[in-house]
Amino acid sequence: MLTGALRTAGIERETRLRTMEPEPPIDPEAILQAEISRYVQNGYRVTSKTASSAQLVKPKKFSVTWAMVWLLLVVLPFVFYLIWYGIKRDQHLYLTVDEQGKITTAFALAP
Repeated sequence: MLTGALRTAGIERETRLRTMEPEPPIDPEAILQAEISRYVQNGYRVTSKTASSAQLVKPKKFSVTWAMVWLLLVVLPFVFYLIWYGIKRDQHLYLTVDEQGKITTAFALAP
């Protein structure tokens, strides 16, 4: 019973394939133009084009937002570090040992 159903489905499929209309001819230029249009809508420009190829370029854009983010995250902390480093003083350590072997430690900041 199952094989009969499969055989019937196969015959129906063959009949449909024989009666289908031929596919329309493919137009490569139209396909290329449609793809070019899609990229142009996304900011690309066509620099050269032939019937079967195209070269596009997307110009770089300066992002003020990213510039500010990097300024705040990288440049300003570096500047603050340089200022802090310039203000910071050297630390001096003075060690003495007495006759009993006791060590005395004295910390001082450079003038």
